[in-house]
Amino acid sequence: MAKHTAGPWTMVDRSKHGGGYRVRGGTGRYVASTVDNLAGGDEQEANAARIVACVNALDGIDDPEAFVKAARDAWWRLARLLDGTDVKPGGQFQAYGDTGRLRDLLTA
Repeated sequence: MAKHTAGPWTMVDRSKHGGGYRVRGGTGRYVASTVDNLAGGDEQEANAARIVACVNALDGIDDPEAFVKAARDAWWRLARLLDGTDVKPGGQFQAYGDTGRLRDLLTA
């Protein structure tokens, strides 16, 4: 598989010119654009912003899908250790302890 366009990626507002929103790669060339469908401009803007945020957040990670899965798994293991939570199928969890301790630790 070829490598993706280098970052950072940015969002370009073309909505005032009838072009919706575009995503520009670090090379300065457009790499994606929102589709002018039944969705309003706010949804198109949110979609473009999400693409940019996700690509930039995972820049330099060879396998983003595996990285995110490993991070989620680590999060649930940590939550279980600190707060006595139990992971349920599908990523749901049930808390048996004080989940506020985990939140406080991670936001400190």
